Amino acid sequence: MSNIKQKQQTQTDSPGVRTEAELESRLATALSIAFPNIPRNELTEQRRFTVRLGHETHEFDSAEQWKKSGRADVIIFHGERPLAVIELKREDLALTDADYGQAQSYANQLTPRPPLLIVTNGGETRIYDSSNGSLWSGEQDAASAVAKLLANSARLAAADMRWAIEALMGRETGVWVNGVHAATDRLLKDMTDLPGQSGRPFAENLLFPRLTTMHAIQSAQAGTVFTILEGVAQSGKSSYLREFSLRVREKDELAMLMLRGAGPGLFQALANLFAAEFEWNITPNDTRHWLRRMSEGTEGPTLVLGIDDVESGTPMAADLEELAGMRLGNKLVVTLTTHSADKIVKSSNGRTETAIGCRAKILKTYPLCLEEFKQAQSILSKRRIVFQQGAEYTDDYRTP
Repeated sequence: MSNIKQKQQTQTDSPGVRTEAELESRLATALSIAFPNIPRNELTEQRRFTVRLGHETHEFDSAEQWKKSGRADVIIFHGERPLAVIELKREDLALTDADYGQAQSYANQLTPRPPLLIVTNGGETRIYDSSNGSLWSGEQDAASAVAKLLANSARLAAADMRWAIEALMGRETGVWVNGVHAATDRLLKDMTDLPGQSGRPFAENLLFPRLTTMHAIQSAQAGTVFTILEGVAQSGKSSYLREFSLRVREKDELAMLMLRGAGPGLFQALANLFAAEFEWNITPNDTRHWLRRMSEGTEGPTLVLGIDDVESGTPMAADLEELAGMRLGNKLVVTLTTHSADKIVKSSNGRTETAIGCRAKILKTYPLCLEEFKQAQSILSKRRIVFQQGAEYTDDYRTP
């Protein structure tokens, strides 16, 4: 009963089309397998629910999930008590540990916690005990077994919230994208002057489009593991990452998490970030596992680590070199800025390539070219701002 093969084949209206009627049929089949002697009218379902992640809440709609991706999450109630979280997948997707993990993460954040987890793809159904992850079977007297589960659920140990949030921040959900954007926005805000102030890298509502930014985005889209933006101090390297992060918001295939290069290494920086943003207290080693998991799979956008001002010999440079040597999938890339790319891509002897160097593309920063200068003039003129008198460009030299 705990691992059941179904012979029925779910019919769809046409290949690629996932209707709500199909979701209803798949859900009814899963319930009849899991709880064969519990009347259907004693089980109610909640197809829309909210999960809290740190300071923010995220709403899940099973019908929209199903239509979009052929997978859905539903909460089942027995009377007024939550009984199970069901993770439904389309028939061509095999069941994995990640499906169990995602269902567990939802269950852990419900009070009281549902005692059961059900994952199914229409051809195979697995039922788990949410308290310990073991396979569960109510045999033919599921009604009696469910009654015991609900009676004992109040005495179960509290959920491990760190584990639950880790699952929610996995590639199987879309929650992590919003988390990445929110963390990047907070860093950009910290680096931006308010009107009338100066001293920070950015000015509010002022950003000139750069061709190098587009080249960096194209490099990330092509799967280049390390894209390095090299330039001297005050050359606007940070602005490239700022523009990159804002531009990819319009694209579904990339999501940038921007970090400072100074301070702790990559893995500790991520652990600190999760603690601050999501109340998720983890170790640097946990973030190594998270990055490896985020690099794998096919769902969701590619995670871009945008790291500003990386210098050789720092903890960040050392962790990036370690990251370059890890066996990663193609869903994680790094775009970083530095004043000297050679010190990062070459070993101390100046000849041998580092692990980063073997997988890197270097782009140079430069003053505004003619095309960029004209765009900047156009942007400023729309805001009734002009360059200082004497700022002009020459077609002969293609530079301001």
